[in-house]
Amino acid sequence: MNSKNTEEIKLEKEKTKLKIIIYIFIILIPILFLSWFIYSTYLSFKALEKDLSKNTYHVLNLTDDNEKEVTDILKNENKSYCNSIYKIEYNHRFPHGTNIKIYCKEDKDIIFNSSDSQVLKYIEKNGIIERR
Repeated sequence: MNSKNTEEIKLEKEKTKLKIIIYIFIILIPILFLSWFIYSTYLSFKALEKDLSKNTYHVLNLTDDNEKEVTDILKNENKSYCNSIYKIEYNHRFPHGTNIKIYCKEDKDIIFNSSDSQVLKYIEKNGIIERR
């Protein structure tokens, strides 16, 4: 009878150990998964934040080939410009609209806002995109 009692106690201990191990896994696995999910989300947003902090600029460097076309477009839209243009860029600034900046070699740079302009379309078609 004593040996039967000790076997039951051993069996009970084994069941208790098994239950403890099961409870540990039931608690640990979701905690590990949740911490992994939070950490990976943090890393994703950290990388995204660095990229989102940059603005997108559409840039057109003027050459002898395209300078006349750009000045003609600016004349047609009654926009001010200088004779020594070497670069034009624009960027969208929500909610303020689109800023166009004309870089001049000899005069002061010209900045104006325009949301629907042929200059924007020309720069978008023939220029490059920069992130800074």
